[in-house]
Amino acid sequence: MSKQTNPSQDRLTVNSAHINNKFEGYKLHPFPESTSLTRTPLPSGNLKVTRQGQQHSTRLGFRELQARVRFNHLAFGCPLNDDIGVSYYVDEDYTVNAVTFDKNEKTTQFSTLASLTQPIGGGIPNFTQPAQTVPLCPEYPSLIALGPELILAANGVGDIELIGIEQQGHRRLVGTVLAHAHYEGEGNEGISPVPCVLLAARRIKTKVVMVVYSQVASKKTLFNITTLEMDIPTTSTTGSTASLSLTTRHIQQGLEVPVYCTITADGERCIYGSESRYTHLKSHLEKEGDGDISTGLMDTDTIATTGEETEDAPVQLAASQYQWTQEGSELIIQFELPAGTTASAISCKFTHEHLVLIVRAQEVEFSFPYRKWWTSIIPDESTWTIDASGLLSLHITKQDQRSRWPHVFEKDDGVLETVDKEKLQEIAKQLEKFTSDPSVASGPFMQQHPAATDMDEDVDERGQPITFEVFDTTGTCIQEITSAGQEWLSNSFENPSAHHQHHYQGTLPPSIVCKMDVDGLVYNWSTTNEKNQLPLLALEHIATFDAFAFVQASKRDTRFVRHDPHLGFITIVESSRNCYIYYRHGDNRIVEKQTLVDLTQGHDVDILGVQLILDGIMMVLTESEIIMISL
Repeated sequence: MSKQTNPSQDRLTVNSAHINNKFEGYKLHPFPESTSLTRTPLPSGNLKVTRQGQQHSTRLGFRELQARVRFNHLAFGCPLNDDIGVSYYVDEDYTVNAVTFDKNEKTTQFSTLASLTQPIGGGIPNFTQPAQTVPLCPEYPSLIALGPELILAANGVGDIELIGIEQQGHRRLVGTVLAHAHYEGEGNEGISPVPCVLLAARRIKTKVVMVVYSQVASKKTLFNITTLEMDIPTTSTTGSTASLSLTTRHIQQGLEVPVYCTITADGERCIYGSESRYTHLKSHLEKEGDGDISTGLMDTDTIATTGEETEDAPVQLAASQYQWTQEGSELIIQFELPAGTTASAISCKFTHEHLVLIVRAQEVEFSFPYRKWWTSIIPDESTWTIDASGLLSLHITKQDQRSRWPHVFEKDDGVLETVDKEKLQEIAKQLEKFTSDPSVASGPFMQQHPAATDMDEDVDERGQPITFEVFDTTGTCIQEITSAGQEWLSNSFENPSAHHQHHYQGTLPPSIVCKMDVDGLVYNWSTTNEKNQLPLLALEHIATFDAFAFVQASKRDTRFVRHDPHLGFITIVESSRNCYIYYRHGDNRIVEKQTLVDLTQGHDVDILGVQLILDGIMMVLTESEIIMISL
C-alpha cells in the first residue's frame, strides 16, 4: 500500500439562508397524462436485462446487489438539437439502440447503432475451474456518451469498445464500432478479461479517461475502482476495428461501488462519493516489488495489516478473540486477557482515523500497530479500561452518532457485531423476510446472523454519512470532503442544455443532494485558488428541496432518485410502479407542488432506467416500453 500525503480536509456547510423554516408541505396535483405523457412499445417487445453466465451460486453479496439495483440501463445522449433528445440502451442481444424523441411532434423513434462483443458460453472457457471466490456472474453492459459522435461501451464481461455515431436524415442515427480493448484489471479478480462496469468517462482531446468498477476474488465483497486511459483512433479503415490498449492510471479498493463518480473537465482528477473510504492499491507510476507498495490483494481470511507493519511485529490476535457492540455514538471493543494483566502491559492510542494498540502480557502478545477505523472517531472522548479479570474494553465515541458501523476496521476481518438478545430479536423482526432464525450463543452476548449483519449494515433506515474523495492522476487522495453527518440522497441528471461537443458534460461536476433533518440540501461544486498545483474543489450549499428527505424516507420502493440540474424538480422512480415528482420554485413558498405518474399501470414489469433528455423532458425505460414525461 503506497504512502500518501495527508489530503486537504473539508466539510459540508449549511447556508441557513437556503433553509425554509416555514415550509408546510406538498400539495398533490393530478398529472395531465393526455397531454404530457407518451408511451411507445420497445421494438423487441420485452427487454430482459438478466445476463446468464457461469457462476458458483446464485447468491450475491448485498453491496453487489445494491450496485445492480442502482444501475441505470438508460444512458444519456447529446440532444440532436433543442427539440430532439437522445438516450441509449443495450438489449438482450448486446445491441446498442438509440432512442430519439421530438418534443414538437411528440414521437419516439428507435435506431440500431452497433453490436457489442457477445460472450461465448458465459465468458468462461468450459475447461477451466475457477476458484470459488472468483465472481463469474456477468455485469450489466454499460454506456457513456462522450459527445454527439462517440459512445464508450462495456459489454459486462471485460470488453470495452468505442462506437462512432452519425446522424442520417431528421433523427435517424447509425453507428459502428471504431475500437476495441480488453480490461485486464489489477490481477486479483481471478479472471481475464475482467467483467467491469463504466462509472464515468470523459473525452480529453485525443484520449478517453474512464472509471470502471470490478469485483475482487475474495470471500468478502470488495470492489476495485480503476481509472483508465484509452487513445481515440485517429484514422479508420472501412470494415475494420482498431485494437487498443488500456493504460491504468490508478486503482482504489473499497467495500462498495461509489454512489457518486465523476471526472473533472481537465481529466486530472476523479471524485468518488461513498459511505466508506477507498484504499490505494497502485498507479501507473508503481511497479511490483517497489518497497512498501502493494500490487495485489491481501488474504482476507487473515487479519488485514497495513503497510506500516513488518515481519518483526508481534503476532496478531485471532479475529475470534475480540468482540464488539455499538449503541448510538458509542462503540465498545473487548479483549479477554489473562487475569491480573496490568495497565502497564497495554499501550493504546486513539486518533481520528486509526487505532494503535499493543499488548505484551505474560501469556498473550498481539498488536494493532496502525489499524484504520471504518470511519472517523472522536479521540478526546474515547478511552480504555481493564479490570481484574483481564477484560480490556475500548470505549470509542463515533464522529457521527447516527452512523452504524458494519465492522470495526476499514478492512473487514470477519468479526461480527455482538448484540444482546432483545436487540437482535428486534432486528430479526424488522427484517423477517431477509433473515433466518438466529441461533443463540453461550453467555450474555448473542452473535448476529450474517444476513442480519448485511441488512443492519446496508438497509439501516438512518443511512450513512457520505464522504467525497478527490484523487489525482497518480491515485493520491489530495482532498477529502466529509458530509458532517449528512446522508446521500440524489445525483443530478446530465444537463441537456450543455450538449455541444466540447462542453456537453460541463466544466464543473454535477450537483448533489444530501439529507439534513427533513430537507434535501443541494450542493454545487466550485473551485478555490490555493497554493496547490491544482485548485481545490469545494461544495457550496446553493438551494434546498424542502422536506424532501422526509418524503423520500416514506417511500418503501425507491430505485432512482435524480434532480433537475436547473433545480426545478426532484424525482423518485420506483422499481415497478410510480414516478413521484416534487417541484421547487426557490421563493420560500410554504406549499409546493407534487405530482404522480403511474408508469407501469399495474403490469408486472420492471422500471430499468431514467434520463432527462431535454430540459423538462424525462425518458423512462421499462421492460416493455419507452415513456416520455413532459414536465
